[in-house]
Amino acid sequence: MARFLTQQREDREAYVAARATAGAATSTGATAASATTRAASTATRPTRTPRPREGAGTPALVGTLAGVAVLRSLALRAAPPASSAPTGTPGTERAAERRSEVHAAERATPSAGAATRPTGLAPVLVRPVRAASVRPFRALMSAEHVDVPLGSFADCRRWLNDISLTVEKQGASSFLCQARPVRILFASAPGYGLTLPLVPLIWAARAAGHEVLLATTSEMATVGPAAGLPVADVYPHRDVWGDLMRRVMSGGEPDEDLPEEYRLAAKAGNPFGLFTVTMTEGTVEVGRAFGADLVAYPSDHAAGMLTAAALGVPALEVGNRISWSMRDIDWRTGHDGFGDSAINHIVREKLGIHATPVPVARIDPRAPSMGGLGADEVTHDERDGAPWWPMRFVPYNGGTVVPDWALHRPDRPRVAVTLGTVVPAVSGLSSLAVVVEALGGMDVEVVLAAGTADLTGLGALPENVRSVGFLPLSAFLPTCAAIVQHGGSGSTAAPLFYGVPQLVLPSFADNPLAAGRVAERGVGLSCDPAGLDVATVRESVQRLLTEDAFATAAGEVRAEMATQPSPAAVVERAVAALA
Repeated sequence: MARFLTQQREDREAYVAARATAGAATSTGATAASATTRAASTATRPTRTPRPREGAGTPALVGTLAGVAVLRSLALRAAPPASSAPTGTPGTERAAERRSEVHAAERATPSAGAATRPTGLAPVLVRPVRAASVRPFRALMSAEHVDVPLGSFADCRRWLNDISLTVEKQGASSFLCQARPVRILFASAPGYGLTLPLVPLIWAARAAGHEVLLATTSEMATVGPAAGLPVADVYPHRDVWGDLMRRVMSGGEPDEDLPEEYRLAAKAGNPFGLFTVTMTEGTVEVGRAFGADLVAYPSDHAAGMLTAAALGVPALEVGNRISWSMRDIDWRTGHDGFGDSAINHIVREKLGIHATPVPVARIDPRAPSMGGLGADEVTHDERDGAPWWPMRFVPYNGGTVVPDWALHRPDRPRVAVTLGTVVPAVSGLSSLAVVVEALGGMDVEVVLAAGTADLTGLGALPENVRSVGFLPLSAFLPTCAAIVQHGGSGSTAAPLFYGVPQLVLPSFADNPLAAGRVAERGVGLSCDPAGLDVATVRESVQRLLTEDAFATAAGEVRAEMATQPSPAAVVERAVAALA
């Protein structure tokens, strides 16, 4: 860091000297006076003894936001107004000369408070963003802290002036804090659990002033606008999700009039292959028309990856699961990475996509103790060297008018029950019937969020069961003492966010992996729904409510998640890396 500051001072002196030489014909006296003053200041300046760094008992100036605000103000100060003279004009040179004279005078006159203020260096913490637009600042902005001299106000001002002159020379418009708005295409598959985890990240990008567009289809083309998002339906010809569910439930042959790759994906029972076949071409067309600068997509959505490759723009791969991540080597073993399957090769050939996308980063949204990354932890993917960044999972389950009862804790424990949107349609209500019967005999208040599932097969519900249809978990989980759910990624992550113990009844897909994570971390229990009975459910829920270890572990995970970078921080970091 000392070498960096020395180099910056040398650059500054060379810059001022060059300006002074250029204006020597009209300002010889001022330049000579400035040089004399600088020489005098060098001879008389007191020697400062470096003091130990923070941690050795020395005070420190710690200001993440303050440091960023100072640098931002410097960039704004250095940015010339539209009406100012261009760089190199006599007016600009005279201003630089006047600044050099003022700074020389400051050096020659020690601060009145220098005798009482601490001397040496103290760390100013700055967020560890990896990519500053101004090249000399790349090391500065990627550091965990920046040493700033605090011997006197003049010392601080000289250090900041070193930075401001470099910003002025290289252009404040490309400074990190002044990043231009970009156009981000978010691509996602047409399932609730596949799209809703992306919504907070899209909100963050839009709130930061960037243009955003969600490329999806089927029911998500309605859900997206309800979340306040601009949406492009990239496959409006058919209900892809409906086709998938009919194939899963009936097992019938796909229609003969469908394209070959569509029938191939449908017959293989590969939902992600089906999404790749149907959505890639439309996503590429939308991205090209939108003028995307960046394509963000979940790890399991190859259409997004192929779109970034086709458009030749950077990619941001976002993990949307609590159960697994492409960062896990054991998970990648036996999986095609959602980009190397036979179906994907067919799509590549059909659309002429032969490039490989270049990821800005890949995101792991899991809590550190459940396979994720710590707040300041960054690893690199051994496949291509792309960085893996942590991100706090922020639940979004839909919007609603929150009922009054959901805002208050009841006199007896409140237990949430949900099996998501897919399990009731595929597996029926047998496990739900057992859960309702078991909880109906306990001294608890039950909130049954079964969505659009037909509950007539359950008969009359017990007195302590409140059926709410589709009510977002975020509306009532904060006042719950436990939840019974199926192991879906969103249904598992939301209780972690709120610190609620959970009983997981894993059905299929990656549900068992989520259940395993929950049990291993001690934030809940797992039961096989195939052999589920009333006694087992009652015993499990009773343990969650009475054994403090579950609530303690859930609280620990909640605290971990709170320390991870928010979606807004990740957006800022990704946009900075585009420079």
